[in-house]
Amino acid sequence: MGQYYRALILKEKNIRKPNKYGCLPSPECKPMAYSPLDYDNLYKLLEWSYIGNSFLDTVLTQLIRPLDDKKKRLLAFVGDYSELKENVKIPKDLKDYRYCINAAHEMVWNMYGEKAISVKGANRSIDTYSGEWYAVDRTAHEYVKLFDLPLACPGWDGHINPVGILCATSNGLGGGDYRGHVNEDMAGRWAFHDIVVTAGENIDESYLEIKPDFTEE
Repeated sequence: MGQYYRALILKEKNIRKPNKYGCLPSPECKPMAYSPLDYDNLYKLLEWSYIGNSFLDTVLTQLIRPLDDKKKRLLAFVGDYSELKENVKIPKDLKDYRYCINAAHEMVWNMYGEKAISVKGANRSIDTYSGEWYAVDRTAHEYVKLFDLPLACPGWDGHINPVGILCATSNGLGGGDYRGHVNEDMAGRWAFHDIVVTAGENIDESYLEIKPDFTEE
C-alpha cells in the first residue's frame, strides 16, 4: 500500500526544544500544514515531488525570505507511516532529527484530524518550472539548485524536485516512495531543518552545494 504525505511548516514561535520524551511542538501551536489533495494532487511522494508541481511550489512559497532572516521555519513532509518510529531510518548524518516524527505525525494525521490541514488555497508566488530558485538548509549549511536538474526518467521531460525527498520523514516504508533509485540514502536528510527559498542572493561560501540528482532510473 502507498504511503501518504502532508507538508508541515513549524514557525519559530511554535518550536520547542527536545527533551527526554522527544519533542512536541508547543501545545497551542497551530501548524502550517498542507494536503496535496487541496492542490489537485495525489498523496504519494513521487506523485508530487516534481519541478513545477502546484502543491510543492505552494509550500515552498511560504519559505521565500532573505537568507539572513532570523526567524526559523522548519519543513518536513510527514508520511502517514512515520508513527512507526522504530521502522523509520534516520540518516546517520542527521544529528538533530528530534523534532520528533511521532509528534509531527500526531499533529498532522491524528490530533486535529482534517482541522490540522489549515492552509487551503494558499498563495503560490513561486514557479520552479520557469525560475532559477535555490533551497537553502540553514541548519546543515547546504543548498540545492531547483534548476539544471537531471531528467526524472528517460522519455519524459520532467525533473524531480529534491526538496520533497530531502525533507520526507519516512521514505521507504510504503509504495510510491523514492526507493531503489539514485541517492536514496539522502532521503530525509533535511527533514525538520530550517529551510529558506531564495533566488540565489547572498549564498556565501559557508554553504555547501549538494547535488542529490534524484532520478527514477
